[in-house]
Amino acid sequence: MLATAKASSTGRVTLRFTRQPVNTTLSLTSQSGTFRHAQTVKVTTGPTPTLATTIPSSASKTLKATSNVAYGTLTLTRGSTVLAKKTVTSTSTTLSFTPQKKGTKLTLRLVTPKGRSVTKTIYVR
Repeated sequence: MLATAKASSTGRVTLRFTRQPVNTTLSLTSQSGTFRHAQTVKVTTGPTPTLATTIPSSASKTLKATSNVAYGTLTLTRGSTVLAKKTVTSTSTTLSFTPQKKGTKLTLRLVTPKGRSVTKTIYVR
């Protein structure tokens, strides 16, 4: 048993439990008196990552990226040149890089260990 909870007055139930391995089947059973309802769900690869970032100026040496996942690899590139790469350990990550010229097109990419990714294109102001 991973978790138990009681329904609120509106019937809402919130369960909290540790992250489960991919392909694990979870069973949820709800019961009210003699009535019982059972449901199963299979764990997928996790949430699709989202990415938000600050827009650097030509004098900037850092960039702050915010995501809904606290894991993966964050890479900042200019064309095929890697400017910065960092392992993500929290939902907010700061990347350091050399200042870029105004108007330079940069690509920020977050890839999770399961291969899910999100890419954001930004222009230096």
